[in-house]
Amino acid sequence: MRKLAIFLTFFIVVLSQSITNEIAKKWSALKTFSATLEVKKVKTAKLSQLDPDYKYLFNARKTNIYYQAPHSLRIEGTPYGVLRVVYIINGGGYTVLIPAIAFRKEENFKYIDQRTLSLDFGIIGPDFWENYSLKILQQTKTSIQIEAIPKDKSRKRVIWLNPSDLSLQKSVKYNSLGKVNVIYTFENHFKHPSGVVVPRKIKMFSPDGELVGEGEFKDIKINTPFSPNLFSS
Repeated sequence: MRKLAIFLTFFIVVLSQSITNEIAKKWSALKTFSATLEVKKVKTAKLSQLDPDYKYLFNARKTNIYYQAPHSLRIEGTPYGVLRVVYIINGGGYTVLIPAIAFRKEENFKYIDQRTLSLDFGIIGPDFWENYSLKILQQTKTSIQIEAIPKDKSRKRVIWLNPSDLSLQKSVKYNSLGKVNVIYTFENHFKHPSGVVVPRKIKMFSPDGELVGEGEFKDIKINTPFSPNLFSS
């Protein structure tokens, strides 16, 4: 019995490493991503109860998103319809800018999961396969369920991938107490000639399953060069 348990553990480790390698191989083709997220539904009061990281997603009717591998992200919109806010991730830190009032805030991330926001858009980048320990929880013909624990042991995620193209179908984020914090689902995927598949529709649910936000990506562009200073604060 003990030998069987050891074998199964070894098999799971080997399988997980194989999937990790496949994810890295598939998603390494994504160099840049840009799109405009148009919000179709949102419950602002419910949104405010969730992790502060999410306020940059659904609090503006339209949000421009720019991602560049391995770990540069720019989110730009007008939360609450008042002032344009620019949120920039570049490496281990982030910057918040409100140009109209000359506001600027810079801080370093405390945890790995805080800077992996691209995963919330349905994008899997090097920060994920390099900085998370991945474990296969379940694999069927229609999905691969993976537990992802940051190497600093901070808040984990569980994700579901489509086995045929390794596109992200669902993502569950947990808080520091191990309870579900937010759930994302991704639909109506767009396949780029590079082989990368990204979602056109994103839905966000609270831990109790209530739909909090829903949006669609418009004007998707993949592997289009960006201006060198786009991610500079």
